[in-house]
Amino acid sequence: MSDTRIRSVHSKASRPTAGAILGNWRLSGFTVVCGDAIDHPLGKAPMGNLSYDPDGRMSVYLCKGPGAMSGATMPDFTAYCGRYTLDAMSGTLVHHIEAGSLPQLAGTDQTRHFQLDDDRLTLSAQTTRGETVLEWQRSGDAPADMDAPPPGFVPLETPGVFSSRAGRFYVRDRDGTSPVVGTRIGPDQSNSEGFAHGGFLLTFADFAMTVIVQGITLNLSADFIRSAQTGDWVEAQIITRKRTANLVFADAVATCGGRDVLRIGGLFKPFEKLA
Repeated sequence: MSDTRIRSVHSKASRPTAGAILGNWRLSGFTVVCGDAIDHPLGKAPMGNLSYDPDGRMSVYLCKGPGAMSGATMPDFTAYCGRYTLDAMSGTLVHHIEAGSLPQLAGTDQTRHFQLDDDRLTLSAQTTRGETVLEWQRSGDAPADMDAPPPGFVPLETPGVFSSRAGRFYVRDRDGTSPVVGTRIGPDQSNSEGFAHGGFLLTFADFAMTVIVQGITLNLSADFIRSAQTGDWVEAQIITRKRTANLVFADAVATCGGRDVLRIGGLFKPFEKLA
């Protein structure tokens, strides 16, 4: 990588969403720039793989390539896994590390600036050694179905034209005490900045609660906690608090990556059963 290329990483306006980075990436370059000096910690032909899954999980490994100089400033092999979040507005990608080859990294958040140019992803960060820049090339095809739900979820029937056009919904443990309904945020459910539209999140939560409690919505009270982005998986746990002959009281907590996005309290009238 040239010095000019490295210094231009932050100069371009690019706002890839979480869906755009899904899949596997092969390491094509790893440099550390400090002033006019350029270091190659794993040699000029490093090896590595980076993976982002639709369920918000990531994993990565880095290792020395052929002809790498001994005595480099980092281990011959580094790997870790955990969860990730992408902030399109700030241009940052955060790896929330859970475990890896370096125990001291477990439980930390590693923030990277990103640049996405077609099938090339560049991640960079300022460190005490200088600016670390990793270039990744997409390996193979992107996931065939970006909408695919996490394991355990099955399609949920969406009666009516409106709900079927709103999005694709899935359910897990529908007959349990607290079933979960999920959906993947797509371009049609997002605003121009790549964030999930508040109207869609309300529609999703209302639909999920209506189907699970089997009632007509009489009242909803909603609190928006944080945003979700295009490509994110959002799921809502439905809890029925009280049921009478004429009313159903229920709550829903919608989460993304383990963090609350939306909390809703609802009042419903049970569907009338046909004689």
